[in-house]
Amino acid sequence: MSWPSSAAIASRRQRQVQRVLYVTLGLNSLVFAIKLTLGLATGSLSLVADALHSVTDSASNLLALVAVHFSSPEPDEEHPYGRSKFEAIGALGIAALLAMASFEILSAAVGRFFKPLPPQLQTDGLTLTLSWGCWGSTSS
Repeated sequence: MSWPSSAAIASRRQRQVQRVLYVTLGLNSLVFAIKLTLGLATGSLSLVADALHSVTDSASNLLALVAVHFSSPEPDEEHPYGRSKFEAIGALGIAALLAMASFEILSAAVGRFFKPLPPQLQTDGLTLTLSWGCWGSTSS
């Protein structure tokens, strides 16, 4: 019985990580579209901010996919221990995206605090929100 090499194990782990990132990217994109649609329809800053959070999650997924692609665990002539540092660089990029999103959300919240806008409830947006809420509560 032969055991798989560490490079084979790392390669399999890399494929599993990529699969998870692709699925998460698709789900984050769907959640972003729903939150943005509902947030714009109802004028809800919190939903639009949450949509921004979802789009940064999607951007983070894309950045992670790029980092995982370039961080081959298998050694080559120039990288005798592999290229795992690309994952750390990708993590720094994700942290920068989160910082930018946090700044944008904080700026919008402070702006609304000092110049509040009256709620703009439109029948279409309210109907859409209530329908989504009822659908979500019955599907669980």
